[in-house]
Amino acid sequence: MAREYQEGVGILVCKWFEPQEKPSTNPSRASMQSKLEAVFECESMRLNGRILSGVPGKVSMLFQDILLAADCACAIQRELRLEGLPAVKAGLDAGDLDTNSPGFLPADESEMAAELASVCISGGIFLTENAATGLKDHFRFRIRPLGKFRFEGNFWKEIFAMDNDSLLFPDADWFARQGERLKVAGRESQMDRRLEKEPSGVGKKLVKVVLAGFVALILVVLGCVNFLPGKTAVASDSHNSLPTIAVLPFRNLVQRPENEYFSDGMTEDILSLLARIDGLVVLSRNSVMRYKNTQKSNKEIGEELKADHLLLGTVDKLGSKVDVTIRLVQSGNDHEVWSGRYDRNVTDIFELESQVARDVAQALETKLSAETQRRLGEVPTGNISAYELYLRGRDYYLRYTDEDNQRAISLFRRAIALDSTYALAWAGLGDALGQHAVRFEHGKEILDSSMIASRKAIALNPDLSEGYKSLGLAYHYKIEYNMAREQYAKAIELNPSNDMATANLASIAIEEGNFIKGIFWARKTLAINPLSTITMTKTSEAYYLLGDNVKGRYWAEKAIQADPGFSEGYEFLFFQLIHEQKWEAAEALVKQMENKVPNELKTAEMRAHFNLFKKDYAGAEKYYLKADSLLKLKKLKDDYAFLDLSLGYVHLQTGRKISGEQMLKRAIAKATEKYYHGNGLEKMGSCRTMGMAYAILGNSDRAVDWLETGFDLGLLMTEFQFDIPYFESIMHDPAFLALQTEMKLKATKMREELVNVVGEGVKIGEIVLP
Repeated sequence: MAREYQEGVGILVCKWFEPQEKPSTNPSRASMQSKLEAVFECESMRLNGRILSGVPGKVSMLFQDILLAADCACAIQRELRLEGLPAVKAGLDAGDLDTNSPGFLPADESEMAAELASVCISGGIFLTENAATGLKDHFRFRIRPLGKFRFEGNFWKEIFAMDNDSLLFPDADWFARQGERLKVAGRESQMDRRLEKEPSGVGKKLVKVVLAGFVALILVVLGCVNFLPGKTAVASDSHNSLPTIAVLPFRNLVQRPENEYFSDGMTEDILSLLARIDGLVVLSRNSVMRYKNTQKSNKEIGEELKADHLLLGTVDKLGSKVDVTIRLVQSGNDHEVWSGRYDRNVTDIFELESQVARDVAQALETKLSAETQRRLGEVPTGNISAYELYLRGRDYYLRYTDEDNQRAISLFRRAIALDSTYALAWAGLGDALGQHAVRFEHGKEILDSSMIASRKAIALNPDLSEGYKSLGLAYHYKIEYNMAREQYAKAIELNPSNDMATANLASIAIEEGNFIKGIFWARKTLAINPLSTITMTKTSEAYYLLGDNVKGRYWAEKAIQADPGFSEGYEFLFFQLIHEQKWEAAEALVKQMENKVPNELKTAEMRAHFNLFKKDYAGAEKYYLKADSLLKLKKLKDDYAFLDLSLGYVHLQTGRKISGEQMLKRAIAKATEKYYHGNGLEKMGSCRTMGMAYAILGNSDRAVDWLETGFDLGLLMTEFQFDIPYFESIMHDPAFLALQTEMKLKATKMREELVNVVGEGVKIGEIVLP
């Protein structure tokens, strides 16, 4: 095992309690130390490191390279902040192992990391010159020289500090306290000049954001969302400062449908390469693929996507030859900015795609850093057959059916069999297995295999956005939200057009009841995928729960307009219409659902709810039973307590007391199970369900207790949710009314905070987008 660490290793030392404090004698300190050690162990294992030694107040970790050590240091500081634990002092060094004593660094190198941790500030990361040099080409780390520091033993060493957004950097007081121990050179060091000349991804993006006048916004958001990926494409109101480009689906000139996967694959590959370039906002794959075979004009597409430029292409693949023609046009007037033709062998496809990305960047006068040039030139696999299998697998994966998902898994595995170092294929397999486990309900135990495949992808290529996204999805499905957030953040940092990662961050935040963070990430998603129906729906839900019915209705209607077949978009709009007693409009909405998605669970539920509000209990029961049949037909494994609750209420209203109470007790049992074993959203939903069930049974104390428990978890309810008939028996209960007031006050406060984070809105024409 020691041979894995022979050269270029990284060592990380973290210190927290000073030894003289003897934390083990203090129970609270001992408990805190155990939590800290759990974080160290988890993060070091995740990044293939190992703990060399640990004593109270200090831990030393060894990694295969300095990049992994730096990632671990940043992850530890972030995780401690998320968990509410004290920040640590971190020291990083890089060196080679002593081959005469395998498993250990030479004493001067191992001790330097510890020395740095001693002089570091809490929440910061200090580095030796070796460590700083090893990280200088990695854009996600911003490193600044501190000067020459005199350590115990009277020797001087140049030291550095990380200046990433989530870390603390020494202030003027720290420099003043060092006195003669620190010599700050009058000139900038070579590394500092390099950073000024060629900023990291974080630095460049922040500079552009400042120039665009959004520094106040970013400062607020940093405090709100815990991290802000440096390369994330900012929301639509910042597009004025950066060119926005949509890569439309390339047209397959060979009239053979089986070749479509290849032209679609090239579209996505070039889109992904362009997304690596700082200075461009590249719209996501999900936003552009809906224009495949469209009859819309370039101007219409540009207006819908809010894109300045469109990249159009044709692909002519015959045997081992591929001929590609590319045009870059301005969307507003169809003016051609640049065009190019590329005639290559299929085996040179990656060089072709890389050249297209470089040529587009040049046409848009976007400078490429050395790091970006390197990443654009990466060859994902040397086996063209493995590449074609991967493209076919990706094509099936994106169809989102159970059968196609299984085909995708098989194709990804075949690609890996041809090239076991093909990181993208491993990431695709991890993603497909995650969907196989949860979306298509084949068992959450499969998530372990998903994580193994995703970690393999990251190990093979630490700069691969897809690997972090697939690992984040597995953590998401495992309801390990902190880990999921971290992986999604890395995915976005590496590919700002990864709208699946931004959308999932929005989903997690809303599931946890953090609607401000949820709307922030939803806006990020809509900036790179303006037609994301599910994100519009989530935004609508968040605004409704915050009591902003105008914006809630706006986004609900936008979601329905974008995809009338997406049943989730109708629900909150339906209840608002019921609340306003607009019966004709509510029924028209239900009829629209019945025309577009007749066999969806939500459609049957909405018709049942409509009948319930109209006191047509026979009609309500009929459609609740239809919903139950659809639930069983889909073979969904999750118990759905709300149907039992609704049927129980209907039975009581029609005089069937025994069966009604039995159904309500069954609903309570299912909700209790979900409360103790579900995720944040499921826990809050369970509290609401139990509150309704006990209210129907006339037990106001238990009803309010469960609703208050949900409120403590983050549950908010809209004004029209309180009007639902299930609360009739407790509608005038003082405790119930007091809880409504508390929820409204919290929603009002969150709305005010939201204005500080995302502003009042962005005016486009006569419409102000929330």
